[in-house]
Amino acid sequence: MVQQETKPNDALKRATDAINEEDLEHMLLGIEDLPDLLNEFEIAREGILDNATMADHGFPGHTTESIAARGRITGYVREFTPQELETALDGDLITAGTVVHLFEGNDDPSEWIKEIFLKEFLGNVGDLNDNGHELVHAEELELEGFYGKAASVFAVHDVPNGVLGSTIIDFSIGRLLGVAFVVSLGEVQNRELAKDLALRLERKVVRVALGSNY
Repeated sequence: MVQQETKPNDALKRATDAINEEDLEHMLLGIEDLPDLLNEFEIAREGILDNATMADHGFPGHTTESIAARGRITGYVREFTPQELETALDGDLITAGTVVHLFEGNDDPSEWIKEIFLKEFLGNVGDLNDNGHELVHAEELELEGFYGKAASVFAVHDVPNGVLGSTIIDFSIGRLLGVAFVVSLGEVQNRELAKDLALRLERKVVRVALGSNY
């Protein structure tokens, strides 16, 4: 159908057992890791993404405790925006970013992809969030080429100042869940760019997990 699942290399899964919270930020893409299409982008936000923040900014119904019960320990996020963001027009890219989440067990990230990422996007179309964002469309996209379980969603949000199109990819490597996302003004899908970012992130996660220099 629309997602690929192959069992990751056992050595790589064992390598993620030694990962700690301090390693996460080094796994994320930096300015130097971005594709040429994003060469005018700069870091707009980065930092620790704890379970309380996830509960506050995720789909309704989550609490710090319910997220921890899924095995999630913490995460780190880094987002990029164009230097001339205020002049962006319909169809333009306005945000790109990567996230790495750390879980307790090797099966937790795959379960998160299935039970949280996919179900919540596909099951909440038509819902209006507290911040005034309405999810008006969500579809799962075909995806292949990743080590472990991976899935992609294209979502359209109606926001107070217009419409945003987000292309998101989640993938698992042992205890880690990697996320890459691209957001545009308008109902624009950026499947290839999101996949490029996700594969770059996956390679960097593997390098750090296996003990290579950052």
